[in-house]
Amino acid sequence: MKWFVLALACAACSAGDDTATGAHAQCGEGGAIDGSGCSGAVSTAQDACWRLVDCGAIPVSSSNNNTFDWGACVDRIETYIEVGQQLVIDCIGASSCDALRVPGSPDQPDGNQLSCFHLGGR
Repeated sequence: MKWFVLALACAACSAGDDTATGAHAQCGEGGAIDGSGCSGAVSTAQDACWRLVDCGAIPVSSSNNNTFDWGACVDRIETYIEVGQQLVIDCIGASSCDALRVPGSPDQPDGNQLSCFHLGGR
């Protein structure tokens, strides 16, 4: 009888439908590069840059022209050749939020320190 009560108590305390997910949920920690099992898979430059914003790596916009923000992110990805763009997009989609943040994130990130952008070939 004790084991039954203990099992019932453990089941009641386990994660269920009342849990919330966020940037550190299963999809927020990477997953397969193709986005399998993750809704809102990263497939465009805009998606990749929104993921950086959602992860707290870059700001949406900044009044400082030297700040690497969402618009600068999209612009940089779109300067790469098609293969480079896809590598950067896939890297961002597969990276954890912690891996995407750099010193200064999210207010003054150094876009040159975002490791996925090194795959673009520039």
